[in-house]
Amino acid sequence: MNTILHPTRDRDRIITLDILRGIAILGILYLNIVTMGGNWPAWAASGNPQSLGATAADQWAYRWVFNFLDGTQRGLLELLFGASAILLTLRATAKDGPVEVADVYYRRALWLAAFGVTHGTLLLWPGEIWTLYGLTALFVFPVRRLSPRILATIGALGLMLVMAFATPKVLDKVALQDRVERIQSRPTGAVLSTTEKADMKRWKGLVEERANQAKQLPDVKKAMAGGYVENLQFSADFWYQFNLSALISPAAGEAFFTMLIGMALFKWGILQGGRSTRFYVALATLGYTVGIFVKWAMLDFRLAHHFGPVSIGAAVYDYGRMGTTLGHVGLICLVLKSGIGRHALAMFKAPGRMPMTAYVGQTLICCWLLFPGFGLGLWGRFGWADLMLIATVVNAVLIGFCNLWMVRYQMGPFEWVWRWLSYQERPGFRRATSGLTQSPP
Repeated sequence: MNTILHPTRDRDRIITLDILRGIAILGILYLNIVTMGGNWPAWAASGNPQSLGATAADQWAYRWVFNFLDGTQRGLLELLFGASAILLTLRATAKDGPVEVADVYYRRALWLAAFGVTHGTLLLWPGEIWTLYGLTALFVFPVRRLSPRILATIGALGLMLVMAFATPKVLDKVALQDRVERIQSRPTGAVLSTTEKADMKRWKGLVEERANQAKQLPDVKKAMAGGYVENLQFSADFWYQFNLSALISPAAGEAFFTMLIGMALFKWGILQGGRSTRFYVALATLGYTVGIFVKWAMLDFRLAHHFGPVSIGAAVYDYGRMGTTLGHVGLICLVLKSGIGRHALAMFKAPGRMPMTAYVGQTLICCWLLFPGFGLGLWGRFGWADLMLIATVVNAVLIGFCNLWMVRYQMGPFEWVWRWLSYQERPGFRRATSGLTQSPP
């Protein structure tokens, strides 16, 4: 029996982290369901949200998702991944900390990446995040002992550096778009200079490039209307493209640097809800002010240019994403300061304690039951507003399931397998009840 390390017991859990995790894992469905159930290749090709519905409700749903949720749910998860690295390795902060901590940590990360492969292929959700997070977590462990100030500085500067590298290309494309729009505003048949012809040719290339990105994917409509084999072929191909591009793109840097910020926030006691009410009011106010301003500016730019192939997101996106994410942290921790708030958000504690199971539950309901041809075949039939309503119903079902499950069991089934593989000992599963015994944790 391992006497040094064991999975976290009930009495040792930090409820605020569980609630944050539950909100994050459920909230991410509002992003994922667009891919799971909507005709998203048409959206990707046009860049126009109207390809997924043009009603007023659809437009408001799109704005709500973009401004308040886009990037923030994975932002919360990345912050919590950083916090979990500190929690797991607390006994290794001393210079002669046990090697077992590193063994458990790296096994957890590698098994998480392996579960991601299964989730993205056999379970049919190619947009899964476990593979990226599991592999990124391998690089977080060595810096766990840095001070929170250094961790936060590296994380913030890293995110800003990624955007700084992208800024010159963004400004160049914005200038090109302005020149092209001036050319297109001229009377038909106007003579173009050599430079203007070159601009138009380059612009045509950008438009075709975005359209080709959607065409390079397998035939989504055909796959989704088919059986399990067709869906598996599509999911495996898309998963491979999605994860390979993520691992060699700024997405990998985003995950790493945000995890460092999460480590710093945990060391400062912010994620645990340990700061003052005034602090969380200021965090929520400042975070939302910056985040929503940047995201609104990004959306207004796209609207002003009729959703053309140019976006300013690469140069400013993380300001909006991190600002809004920190706003969520501030607001949730602020609500938890009151008894009414704790009661209202208590339902998210159970999903936060079994996030892998809840995440797979979203996949099974959407990618096996509702949308594929071997299920109810509802893929491509709904706009933004309807998809958000479906996501809300699915999440309500999962909240009920998780809360009922946690009455009888200590953890979700996927969490149980993950901990068994990570700690190399079987953890307790059922809760102790009268006349019922369980194995020690």
